[in-house]
Amino acid sequence: MNKKYYRYPGATPFTTGQQHIFFGRRQDTEDLCRLIRREALVVLYGKSGLGKSSLLNAGIVPAFLEEGVYTPIVIRFGAWTEGKTETPLHLTKAALTEAFQADTFLAALLPGEDSLWYHAKNRQLNGGGRPLLLFDQFEELFSYPENQVAAFQQELAELRNTGIPLRFRRRLEAADAPDLSEAAEDLLESPLEARLLFAIRSDRMHLLNRLSDYLPNVLRHSYELGPLAVEDARDAITLPAQATGASFATAPFAFSAPAVTRLLTFLRDDQDGGRVEGILLQMLCEHYERKQVEALGHTLLDLPQIGDPNEVVRNYYEEKISSLPPAQQPAARLLIEDGLVSDGEAMRLSLHEAYIAHEFGVGKPLLETLVDSRLLRSEPFLRGGYTYELSHDRLVPAVLGARNQRREEEAHAEARRLKAEAEKARRQVRTFQGLDRKSVV
Repeated sequence: MNKKYYRYPGATPFTTGQQHIFFGRRQDTEDLCRLIRREALVVLYGKSGLGKSSLLNAGIVPAFLEEGVYTPIVIRFGAWTEGKTETPLHLTKAALTEAFQADTFLAALLPGEDSLWYHAKNRQLNGGGRPLLLFDQFEELFSYPENQVAAFQQELAELRNTGIPLRFRRRLEAADAPDLSEAAEDLLESPLEARLLFAIRSDRMHLLNRLSDYLPNVLRHSYELGPLAVEDARDAITLPAQATGASFATAPFAFSAPAVTRLLTFLRDDQDGGRVEGILLQMLCEHYERKQVEALGHTLLDLPQIGDPNEVVRNYYEEKISSLPPAQQPAARLLIEDGLVSDGEAMRLSLHEAYIAHEFGVGKPLLETLVDSRLLRSEPFLRGGYTYELSHDRLVPAVLGARNQRREEEAHAEARRLKAEAEKARRQVRTFQGLDRKSVV
């Protein structure tokens, strides 16, 4: 049975398989592809949550696969944690060799060679094309021990800058060098022309200076991903709803013009030039698809179906908490309502997983569940592990409202408990007084 997919992924990044419903980033895709073709090393940067991963997965990867010159390979390191044995270098080599492990004549030149250049060239000789290494959430690199970061950047520099490493050329000139055919020599001299892209959060870009020993001028060719322009946001709202295909969980539907206007008015950020953050757009549209289209069967979403987007955001938090197993809900509430929002400034706070486990008793499984439910998002911590925060600022009022209600209920419950204890104490006093009178008689 084929799995059904929703047209709006919510707060999770688009995948390559969702390229047909990835709208609003056409110009960014074209501009970034052009820069990648021209430059060997490109940095893609933007604020957390703007959609860098989605742009890579559903924009850049499909574009280069269709073009056929470069073979895109998406790589994520994950944050370093105590005891982790896989290094950034190992993870990159594993991505290069996947499905391209057969030895070529390179193995006879330098037996035991294990460099990035070797694996990239071996992949090319096996028909894997020119590699385009797309390092998603590249800030995770800097959570690893310094020696691992140094080893990674050294080999990455050789992959980027070297036609044929000197040790290979010297081996070819040695008296006992293996005989290569003219065709093999032509293949060896064929340019590898690897392309590298680092996708990183704007507030972590300063970390790239730690690569300057082997990758000087790493920031020379960079591309900033900003929020969606209003017309691009309009496409991201309306076009996925109209897409056809048997894989969708819902039949095609539409948003009325007034409904789109209401959504755009809510989504526009006047402090950012009236542009739109895609993650909130996806959260809203996911809600409408599941609640109005799938559950109620509407094919045209007008103002009554859209309602008040603020109310949708407020309900979003409660719905996600209620979807947890009952035994996990109190701990999740305490973490989010007492730990991840500030009391005075109504701001999101970020906490490390170790602190969360110690102070709130919430372990990795529940944190991952909250991330999967799109309530939280995780970020790598530079000294290892992850930090967690609410997935969007617009959830803060909903969380604060839920916290105030919970604390009122807790205060009422405490008052009832104290009243009951006082009443119990009075009954006990009256009982003792009655016993005392009987004893006197």
